[in-house]
Amino acid sequence: MTMENDSFKSFDTDKDLVALKKEETMLVKEFQRIIDFFNRTLLLKEKIRIALMEKIISSEKLRNEVFEKLKKVVRNIEIYDKNLEQLEQKKIVFLERESRIKKKYEEILHSSSSSQLIALANEESEIFGDICQDLLNISRDLQNIGKTANREELMKCRQEYLKGLQKLFQRMDEELAAIDKEKEKTKRFHQEIKKKKDKANKQQIALKKNYNLLVEDVKKKKVDLEISVQEEKTLISEYRKLIGRIQSSLKIIGNVEGILERVNASTELLDSTDDDTKPILFINQEEVEAREE
Repeated sequence: MTMENDSFKSFDTDKDLVALKKEETMLVKEFQRIIDFFNRTLLLKEKIRIALMEKIISSEKLRNEVFEKLKKVVRNIEIYDKNLEQLEQKKIVFLERESRIKKKYEEILHSSSSSQLIALANEESEIFGDICQDLLNISRDLQNIGKTANREELMKCRQEYLKGLQKLFQRMDEELAAIDKEKEKTKRFHQEIKKKKDKANKQQIALKKNYNLLVEDVKKKKVDLEISVQEEKTLISEYRKLIGRIQSSLKIIGNVEGILERVNASTELLDSTDDDTKPILFINQEEVEAREE
């Protein structure tokens, strides 16, 4: 019995198998850890990429909306400027007309000569033309009558002439009052439009600032997306290389594959035997009959 045990002392396969199993367990755990780490990281990078793309789309949409608002405000400012310019031109026209009427008013007050009436009739024909023409007709009548006119005729002409002058001054007063009213109206419109323009200018400044911030935000997010995508590509590339290295290391070298196939084939024989370790005797039929006799 002792001799049989001594003959197996040179076999260290049990120790080798235990050590190999330990190394295998550690390797499998490390491999699984690396695989899980790569998978988790790649999943996270995918979520980051999708989130950044959604944020870029949202920021670009908001940027475009702000840009449209900015364009609308700029157009409004241009309209306000045009309206203010038109009001200034109207104001100049009113002032010139007012000055012209006042000048004629003073001239007629001091001396209502025919030349002044003719000038007023020509300059403001639509407003004073009829009255001035009546006064000129009265003046011509006086000249035609001359020294032959009696006192009643002179009084009548004078009353008609004064009546015409009164009518002319009344028309001038009405026209100057209408100009004052238009000037006040223009001034009020000017103030309202100026107020709107000032408000639009403030909106323009705020919208420009917001737009520039959104432009920079989109640029930054696109840079972040590009960096993240490059990192993701790097991880995928390294993951692919790692899988490739593992696949290449799984190749069986030399005659080891033959040994594995042969040993695995022999296990089929072991599985077909009974648990009883007694040897099986093969006896032919003649021997069985002879023993029975």
